[in-house]
Amino acid sequence: MSGWVDLHCHLLPGVDDGAKSLEDTLEMARALVDLGFSTVAPSPHARPEYAPPELVEARLSETRAALEREGIPLTLGRNAENVLDEAFLRSLGTPAARMLG
Repeated sequence: MSGWVDLHCHLLPGVDDGAKSLEDTLEMARALVDLGFSTVAPSPHARPEYAPPELVEARLSETRAALEREGIPLTLGRNAENVLDEAFLRSLGTPAARMLG
């Protein structure tokens, strides 16, 4: 089987508790392809104690370039692992956030 999409993967190197190096990332990417995944939306932790968005974007670009260079057929999307708490809901300004008071 192929064409699977992974929406929760800590693939980007050095941004959270996932891949520690680009080598780790490439090893994980190869394993995902071998398992039938064609698309991954890396989901780094979006919390202050982890990498800032600018670093995440840089690592996403670096990872895309490395996948292409290594010939690993894995498409990367954008994603983040957010904590669905009161502060997050308020930051979105959603109707659910307004219900919080």
